Amino acid sequence: NENSALIGMMNRAKKTLFIQQNSIRKKWGSKNDPMHKTPDLPLEAVIAAARRGVKTRVLLDGTWYNVTGDDDRNNDDTVALLNGIARREGLDLRAKVINLDTTHLVKIHAKGIIVDDNEVFVGSINWTENSFKGNREVGVVVTHPKIAGYYADLFRRDWAQSRMYTTTLNESVRLSSTLKGVPGGSLH
Repeated sequence: NENSALIGMMNRAKKTLFIQQNSIRKKWGSKNDPMHKTPDLPLEAVIAAARRGVKTRVLLDGTWYNVTGDDDRNNDDTVALLNGIARREGLDLRAKVINLDTTHLVKIHAKGIIVDDNEVFVGSINWTENSFKGNREVGVVVTHPKIAGYYADLFRRDWAQSRMYTTTLNESVRLSSTLKGVPGGSLH
């Protein structure tokens, strides 16, 4: 329903829209169905919010089965799609696959939406065609700044701690107090 529930919430966003999901596919339909071209309706609402000028952040699960392989419906492909749209259109839209190591989480199983730090949805609804059309799902929308603020703070924590890449040094590294070849270069 474009006036209530999930899509209605996203349509009401004026300032911020935060999405935390287990997975979001670029299109609905079966991987084996060559006609799986149906738009993912909630994903379209996310993009529409960003196009209206809403600061939009999407954080998706990074568990191996949601980001590996050549399935173009994985979370890393959805993140690439959203960030590509943002770059091309100059939108305040950013998407990440959560870094489970730096956030100290096992996975994102949450299905949540936070609108303008005032309204929050929590529930079981995956953003798959089957969840919207065939499953018995449950969700609650709460309009209250303290409750929405609590979830917004958790989202911001996960977002900030979800660095894109980490690395481990296998050898010790000697740091210099100056950067050779850089005028006035020094490390502080």
